[in-house]
Amino acid sequence: MRAMKHHDSAAWRRNAARFARIQEKGVGVDLPLFDQRAAASPAPIGTETMPKSIPVATDTRNLAKTIIDLDPWIANTQMEKVYECIKLNGNATNKEIEKATGLPVNVVSARNMRLRELGRITAAGKRQCRVTGFVVTCWRIK
Repeated sequence: MRAMKHHDSAAWRRNAARFARIQEKGVGVDLPLFDQRAAASPAPIGTETMPKSIPVATDTRNLAKTIIDLDPWIANTQMEKVYECIKLNGNATNKEIEKATGLPVNVVSARNMRLRELGRITAAGKRQCRVTGFVVTCWRIK
């Protein structure tokens, strides 16, 4: 069997035919970005509805906090798990809490921050984590 050259493939022939139509008519017939309406309009289609700026991580974080505040049951059950884990262990790092509760570490970090805002936990200093081996902050009940 002979090796197929790129110009023998069906995809190459289709693209060559489209390119020929574009060259002939000035706009693409099969391509949605180059249809007749787009060529006739003064501004590209859709630009008038595009956002002026892209939301940043702070906006996303604030939205997530609002959602959690509106559905406190989720946050409360997760906070209770984190709080009980710290209470049982005396002090614990985020990764140790993750391992004990099964909650993802980003959830553990968020619940820790909320518990600190509420004044229920505080930093107990730094020590070597039993999970990662790194020296990190551990948390204790206030």
